[in-house]
Amino acid sequence: MQKFPGNKKQNRLDAGNRTDTNQRGLSDWMPLLLNAAFRNKDTRGTRLPERELFLAVRGIKTLSHGFTRERELAGDRYMGNEELLAAYLLYYWPVSYMQTRLVFERLLPACKIEGASVLELGSGPAPGLFALLDMGAKQGVAADSVRAATSLAARLAEDFKGKKQNGYNFRAAFWDGVKGTAVPAGKYDIMLMSHVLNELWSGRPDRIQLRRELLLRVMDSLSDSGMLVIIEPALLQVTRDLLLIQKGLLGEGCYIHSPCVVQESCPCLHEESATCHADLEWSPPLIVEQLAHKARIGRESLKFSFLAVSRTAAAGNAAVTTNQVYRVVSEPMLSKSGRRRVMLCGPGGRFSVSAPAESVKWGLMLRNLKRYDLVIMDKVEKREHGVGLVDGSGFKKISELSRK
Repeated sequence: MQKFPGNKKQNRLDAGNRTDTNQRGLSDWMPLLLNAAFRNKDTRGTRLPERELFLAVRGIKTLSHGFTRERELAGDRYMGNEELLAAYLLYYWPVSYMQTRLVFERLLPACKIEGASVLELGSGPAPGLFALLDMGAKQGVAADSVRAATSLAARLAEDFKGKKQNGYNFRAAFWDGVKGTAVPAGKYDIMLMSHVLNELWSGRPDRIQLRRELLLRVMDSLSDSGMLVIIEPALLQVTRDLLLIQKGLLGEGCYIHSPCVVQESCPCLHEESATCHADLEWSPPLIVEQLAHKARIGRESLKFSFLAVSRTAAAGNAAVTTNQVYRVVSEPMLSKSGRRRVMLCGPGGRFSVSAPAESVKWGLMLRNLKRYDLVIMDKVEKREHGVGLVDGSGFKKISELSRK
């Protein structure tokens, strides 16, 4: 008989008592996800026996390796394996749900979600779609080539009815991007592709062209003010592929709403190992935190690359960017000489802004910046590899809405 690690007491993982302002909506989902993962008969959905805990952690380790290293589990291949499906529902589903919420709450706050019609392509069990429905979208379509995944999404929508007044206006549909299946009929205010684009035509030398052509086709189903949002893993090659797609879409006359603050190809493409990704802090539900801890996967923040694009600048409440606005694209760094610096991207490309060690004011400001913050600056000193903050410089953090 196989032995499972840990003591003999049953683990009680509270999925509902821990809440935080940046996990809005997710705490209500955790009991349902627990029940779906292991068909838990405990109606509170907060108890995970030792054996199921061990299986979930083992599944998370397997998926982590398969998603990020050899990529053999990228896609919906976990759907046919009960252990891997449980790991996905208890860990990766909540992560994808919160990535979508944080993209729209923190990086696309001007995008109107209330009353929107949403389509998630390559949805799997639709964590991103449910995030947008919880944020006020009027109706949603989950489309995927794996019918078991959309069937599970439909069951989750049904199970969640009791927690949401009038339930969800939700339907499932079939869509296979590689085979050229038509997008489900309709016009959509928001189209979402979360952790799916990198799986299409993976490994092919012409994958960038094929993905770009696919995106141009699916954007034909956007409403006049519609926006396509792509979320991808923060892996080097995946992110650089997305930057090449961004360049191609700009060449087709598309408008990039975020994260770019200028309508130019990404300067990271000029450096072999440079990348651009978000790194947003969050407070995961207790069960997600505990599973991540046992699986030895850090989840203090959510790392991902993303792109928000539309056919025209008039769509999606486009922000009008002045020449002063820059995006922070690194963590704060400290040089051997004691200068504090961060990397910025915006007009003029990608460069560093730094402050001398003796400058307490500027040093503290730079140290407190985070990836994807927005800043404005003027009267800076030109340096060999960027600019410096000096007496008389202007430099401050601004909100995404300030770009309007």
